[in-house]
Amino acid sequence: MLRRLHTFEQYPLHVAGKCPWTVWPVSLESAWESFCSIIDRFQQEYPVQTHAFVMMSNHYHWLGIYDDIETDKALFERLHAALSLEISAQLTTLDHIEAYRNSYRYIYRNPVEAGLVRSAQEYRYSTLPHILGQAPLNFLCLDYMSLIRDPRKTLEFINRNE
Repeated sequence: MLRRLHTFEQYPLHVAGKCPWTVWPVSLESAWESFCSIIDRFQQEYPVQTHAFVMMSNHYHWLGIYDDIETDKALFERLHAALSLEISAQLTTLDHIEAYRNSYRYIYRNPVEAGLVRSAQEYRYSTLPHILGQAPLNFLCLDYMSLIRDPRKTLEFINRNE
């Protein structure tokens, strides 16, 4: 029997999407603006909650909740079509709190592990600096890891090199 996360009625999803090229066909800034705009639109049109998002040079990681698990794949296919990109996506349903915590940390550490920044909050194309108030974000990103309430503890968890 699967255990639900105590704070969620639905299972969270970790979606990893990758374009077929070594880099996005537009600049990182343009790709970031496109993703942010489309995520905002999707959150207004569908029952979608974003908890973390990081865009790398040719792939992205999204953590959040979509109310209808049966049609989640179709939703992300629509997202990719809206971006006009041939993106392959892997959707992972997170069925317990440790899987959620691990995905949250993995997503935000991705730029650190790639050697792009020394700490996760330094990476520009991530919701992390936006949640911390270091830059504006034009879509809602919910904080279920207490980043806003206890940023030091949460950032230590994210940036810990294991």
